[in-house]
Amino acid sequence: MGKLNYTKRKIEGLKLGQVVAKDLLKRIPPSITSKAAIRDPVIDLDASGRALTSEGLFEIASALVKSIKYEDDNGKIARLEELCLRDSQLDTRSLPHLARIITLAAHDLRDLDLSENLIKITTDDEVAAWEDFLNSFSNCCVLRRIDLSGNALGSRAFEVLARVYGKEDPVDFALTPDMDAYLEKPTMGLGGINQAGTVLGSPVRKFSIASSVEKIEDAENVSLAAVYQKDGSRHVEPRTPEKSGSVNQTEVLQAYATTRGLRSVPYLILSQTAMTEICALYLSYIVVCHNRPEQLLTRVPAAKAGPPTQHLLAYDKETRCRGIIYLPNAQLGTAAIKVLDLSEAVREGLFDDLDLEANSEEASPSLKSVNTTRKVSDTRSSPAVAGRRRSTLSVGSTDHGRHGNKSGISIELDRARSRIQGNILEEDGPRSNNLWRVALRMLTLSRNIRPVIEKNQLATGAGCLDNVKSPNSLNITSRRPSSTTPLATRSPNQPMTTSFGQWRLDNSRLVPLTTSKPPPIKPSPPPSPLSSSVPEVPYRTSLPCGFHEEVWRRIMAIAAGAEEVMSEAQQRSVLRWAMDKGTLCKERESLGLKDSAQIWKVLEGMGCLAYEMKL
Repeated sequence: MGKLNYTKRKIEGLKLGQVVAKDLLKRIPPSITSKAAIRDPVIDLDASGRALTSEGLFEIASALVKSIKYEDDNGKIARLEELCLRDSQLDTRSLPHLARIITLAAHDLRDLDLSENLIKITTDDEVAAWEDFLNSFSNCCVLRRIDLSGNALGSRAFEVLARVYGKEDPVDFALTPDMDAYLEKPTMGLGGINQAGTVLGSPVRKFSIASSVEKIEDAENVSLAAVYQKDGSRHVEPRTPEKSGSVNQTEVLQAYATTRGLRSVPYLILSQTAMTEICALYLSYIVVCHNRPEQLLTRVPAAKAGPPTQHLLAYDKETRCRGIIYLPNAQLGTAAIKVLDLSEAVREGLFDDLDLEANSEEASPSLKSVNTTRKVSDTRSSPAVAGRRRSTLSVGSTDHGRHGNKSGISIELDRARSRIQGNILEEDGPRSNNLWRVALRMLTLSRNIRPVIEKNQLATGAGCLDNVKSPNSLNITSRRPSSTTPLATRSPNQPMTTSFGQWRLDNSRLVPLTTSKPPPIKPSPPPSPLSSSVPEVPYRTSLPCGFHEEVWRRIMAIAAGAEEVMSEAQQRSVLRWAMDKGTLCKERESLGLKDSAQIWKVLEGMGCLAYEMKL
C-alpha cells in the first residue's frame, strides 16, 4: 500500500507540493517504481500541518489527476483511498482542485479530512466554487467520512449544502437477492486491481477477491467488520477471510455502487464551523433526512485498524448528534440548539416507527416484501423498509405520522423553525436567503400573468386552465356554390334511369355504369408513433400570448434566476400564487403585521420557506 506521509517533513508550502507531485508521478511508467505501483495502486496521502496552501495543493492535484487517469493493459497505478490535509492553510481557492480529485477518485475515496483550514464562503464566486465542490461527491459510493470541522464556513455555505443535499436521490437500501447474499458473507480480503469495470453507467472501483487465507499477503488488507450491539454501541472485530469459494466481482462492484452522494456518507463532521441560527435552520432539514450511521456503514467497506477506526469510535460516543456531528459549536444559541435537538428527535421517532414496521413484517412472513434487506446487526431496523418509508414523507413539514398526522415533536419543530425564520426576516430581510430573494422576485414578475377571459367565451375552469373555443365561436360559415348546374333535358321516349353509385337502374334491372374495374382503394398510412403519443392539448390558452402555463413558468424562472435555486414544484407554486386573485385578499389580511411577518406568510403560502428535499 502506498502510504505517503509528509507530516514530519521540514519543507512546507509550494515546495512540499512539488515534492509530493514528484513522488506521485514516479508511479507512471516507464519509471522504475511503476511496477510496484501496478501491484499495489492504493494511495493514502497525509500532508497535515505543513502549511500546504492552495499553491502547493495545485501541484499535488495536477499530479494526482495524471496518476489516476493513467491506465494501461496492466490496470491503474493510483487509487486514492485516504486524503488528509488537516491544518494545511487551504482557502476557497483550493476547492476547484479538490473537486477535480474527488470526481476522479469517486469510487475509491474512503476518508477525506479537510479540518482546521481557512475555508470560508462569502462572495458569489466562493459560493459557486463551494457548490461545485459539494457536487463532486455525487458519485462517491465508498466514502465513510468528510471532516470539515474547524473551518468558519458561514451561513451561505450551509445554505448551499442544504440545496445540494436536497437535490440528491435518497438512499435506497433495497437490493436484489444476489446483492443481499453478497453483503451477508462474513468477510472479504481485498487484493489488487486487474480489470476495468463499469456499474450504473460510470466507472467503478476494481479489485479482486482473495479466496483463501494464503492469498492474503498483507495483514492490512484484511477488512474490519463494524459490529453494533443492541444498546447501539459499536466495537470493531477483525474479519476472517473465506476459507473456500469466491465472490463474483460484479456483485462486489454493484453492492457498493447502490448508494452514492452526500446522503450515503455515514459521518459528516461540521463541528467548530462558526454555526449560527440560520446555519442550524438549514442543517435541521438535512438531519431529518440523513440515515443513521449504522445503516450507512453497511454500504461502505469497513474501516482499517488504526486512526480511521479510532475516529469512528470517537464519533459514536457523541449521543446528542449521530452521523452529522455539529457539536461543539461555540456560536450556537439556545434557539439553534433547540431546533437541532428537535430534528434529531424527529429522526429518532421516524426510525422508531420503522422499527415497529420492521418487527411487524418479521412477525408476519407472508406480508414481508421480497426486496426487504437484512437487519443491521441488532438494531432491529430494516434499511429497505426505511428507504421505502422515507419516500412517502414530506421533509418540509416534518410529517412522519402513519396517517399523515403530525406528532407533537414535529409541530414543535415547525414552530422552532418559524421563530428562527421570523427573526432572520426581521433582522436581515429576505435578501439574507437566496431562496427567499428569488421566490419574491419571481412573484413580482409573475403578477401580470393572468388568464384573459373573453366575453363570448365560457371559462371551463379557474386560474390558468385552458379554455377551448367552441366551433361556433370561430365564425365558420358554410359555403354555397357560386353557380348552379341546370338540369339536362331528356327525350320523353327515352327510358327512365336512376343511378346508384357505380350502378344504374335500366327497366327494372341494375346495370353497371362502366365496364372497367373500379380503381383500387389505397390503404391509409398507419399513424406515426410520435403523433399517437402527443396528447391533444389546445395550442392556445387563455394566458397572455396564448402560452401554456409551463411555458410561462420557464420564462419567469429564467427571468428571476430561479432555475438552479428553486425546484419545479416551487416555481409552479409561485406562478399559480401570482395568477390567483384570491391570494391578494390573503395578503391584505396581514397588512397590520410587521413586514417580516407579512413576507413570512407569503413565502409560507408559496411553499418557499425552505429548500425542497428530494424524496
